[in-house]
Amino acid sequence: MNKKMIAFGWVLVCALSLLTPSFAVAETTVLVTGSNRGLGYEFTRQYAERGYNIIATARKPEKAEALQALAAENPNIIIEKLDVTDLAAIDALADKYTDQPIDILINNAGVTGDPFKTQMLGKIDYSIFDLVMHVNVMGPLKIAEAFLSNVEVSEQKKIISVSSSMGSISKTFGTGYFYRSSKAALNMTMATLAKEVKSKGIVIGLVNPGPTATDMMKNFSGASLRDPVEATTDMIRNIDNLTIETTGAFLQYDGSTLPW
Repeated sequence: MNKKMIAFGWVLVCALSLLTPSFAVAETTVLVTGSNRGLGYEFTRQYAERGYNIIATARKPEKAEALQALAAENPNIIIEKLDVTDLAAIDALADKYTDQPIDILINNAGVTGDPFKTQMLGKIDYSIFDLVMHVNVMGPLKIAEAFLSNVEVSEQKKIISVSSSMGSISKTFGTGYFYRSSKAALNMTMATLAKEVKSKGIVIGLVNPGPTATDMMKNFSGASLRDPVEATTDMIRNIDNLTIETTGAFLQYDGSTLPW
């Protein structure tokens, strides 16, 4: 076999690997959006430590150095490029994983839109509203819809969204109009989905990490912030405990139920 044929064969193998993702042997698969940093990275790291297969998505994987390093150490992590505001890209990724059961789908990707600079009376920047709603509400719904069949054929059958107590009507205080509205809308979206897919045995959950020391919270410098490792550990425990009987639950990090 000459060098040209060998080279062609290697290119073909690489191309096929891109079309047909393969994991290390494991029974449980988790998809996490926004895996490049913060809570998304922690979900990826902690589930990988359990030996689960992880589909870790990031908007710019080439810049996700920590995630790339984590994946290099864990063959059960596959990194995929995904912008949750790109609905066609979500469909394309779902098509790529058509035959892959997904036990736990985690809608983690989210933005605040800087509540203090863009969402205070007198200086509200309405151009930011669409972005916040698209990332925090439309993206999770589209992800859930696109991967619904993957979840349905899995063992755990769980769709989880990272919400916030700021989406609770009973915990309202000034500022943060867009972010608060988006999380309240996310809660309603997922509560509605829980009703629709319960007959399929699919469990829907909303988990609140509490105020956590991530890049998203950099504008809340005066707040008492939780450690991302601890916050994610708490959320994973709550996800483990969710059942079809508790589908649609909106859970505080301590496992208690948050008011809508």
